[in-house]
Amino acid sequence: EYTDLKQIFENPYLTKINLVMNPDLLSLAESRRIVDGLNAINISLSQVIVNKMQKNSSIDHIVREFDGVDLLTVPFSEAPLIGIDSLQRFISANEKIFIKQPLEILNKAG
Repeated sequence: EYTDLKQIFENPYLTKINLVMNPDLLSLAESRRIVDGLNAINISLSQVIVNKMQKNSSIDHIVREFDGVDLLTVPFSEAPLIGIDSLQRFISANEKIFIKQPLEILNKAG
């Protein structure tokens, strides 16, 4: 059973690992440790999602660190995202970002 489960986790077609992080240096260091741990057990990273992006945020250091891994960004929300209504408003207000990024990833893969 363990061997079967391990093979599933190691297969990138069956298992997708999405790392969610904030765009600060502490989060980058924590994320690097997580990825190193995953690599040590033969589990690959599918994509990095950078949360709480502000207009003046730079993600160059994240792009360099996770070169070759798909990267999505989620804008910072001024209002707390509590409840379905606030989440739907946030998604609607940022719809172009959420639609554009996955299309870029799909186009890159194809």
